[in-house]
Amino acid sequence: PRELWSRLDHLFQDAALAEGYALHDATFAKKNCLWSGYCDGINLCKYDARQGSFMAYLPLARERGVRMMPDCYVERVIIEKTGEGGRVKGVEYTQDGVRHTLEVPRVIVSSGMYGNPPLLYRSGYGPRELTDNLVVENPNVGRHTDNRPQVRGPIGIFDEPITDGGFQHGGAFYVYHDLTSNGHYDRLQLVVSPSEVGRPDQVAIGADAPQFGRAHKDYMRDLGVAARMTDARREISRRAVTTLRVVRPRNIHGWINEWGEQIYAGNDPSIIKPLEQGRELVYELLKKMGAREVVGMDLPLRVGILNTFVGSCIVGVDPRTSVVNPSFESHDVEGLFVCDASVVPRAATQGYAGTVATVAVFAASRIVERHFSRG
Repeated sequence: PRELWSRLDHLFQDAALAEGYALHDATFAKKNCLWSGYCDGINLCKYDARQGSFMAYLPLARERGVRMMPDCYVERVIIEKTGEGGRVKGVEYTQDGVRHTLEVPRVIVSSGMYGNPPLLYRSGYGPRELTDNLVVENPNVGRHTDNRPQVRGPIGIFDEPITDGGFQHGGAFYVYHDLTSNGHYDRLQLVVSPSEVGRPDQVAIGADAPQFGRAHKDYMRDLGVAARMTDARREISRRAVTTLRVVRPRNIHGWINEWGEQIYAGNDPSIIKPLEQGRELVYELLKKMGAREVVGMDLPLRVGILNTFVGSCIVGVDPRTSVVNPSFESHDVEGLFVCDASVVPRAATQGYAGTVATVAVFAASRIVERHFSRG
């Protein structure tokens, strides 16, 4: 809401519009959220509206007869070799330190972009070089992850505070700068956010705080006075931090190793070059917004965050380039389904939770229609 905008939000709006950019709302519904749904992401739910899957969806599943087995670790999906492909025979899992085997004809794997590939590798399904006891080879398992390489941009320092220093979860807007004419790939997302006064444990060991003695104690006391703009709070509240992201880089994908880690070429010139261009654009925006000084332009750009989690078991019609077909069943293993963010082939421009949820609902309807009865 406009009533919650900081002074920086107004400055960013005016400068971006003056430069000819279209503004996109950074929609967060966290002002009164108590994190009651154990959310760790941007779910865009108002307080008490949904409360996460634990509170909203699992009770519905239980009412419909779904058997839930807590504290289990799935060791592998049991796959039997049949000709060039395979067929699901069951699941092997550990519960309370005891290993069990569950014989079933169908398995839906939904461990996310990072979790699915290691499970499938352990099951004998995936690239030859990563798969233990290979049963069915598919080089696309674990490949084609898509992401938004992100770096911290320069910091703008203003003469007067541009925020009250409170928690905001970013600014009110962001803008896109398209590096291609169609706006499909290689989009630069530019974000300018006010600095927030962190918790004592964050600030006490930060670069701003004196590290020892009475000076440190006085600084922390000064910082903790939220009722007025003390010298310590003023210093932090004069700063604007920036974030640069490349949305849907055209030719760069990552892959998941056997430990569930994403390997991504964050130093690739095709990523670093647009980020350097984005840094120059942000510099001009900050100056137009009235920043007295812009620092950090000379620092090396290092991709530290990849903040969209899709790919690794992508859906497609061609078995040579994908893992599951348009009905979300493995091209190679009968009775094996994948349904989560790992099947989504490309990152969305504005967030990904909505995309994943849409695909999940669509996948559920197809799987039930083709393979399960409702009786």
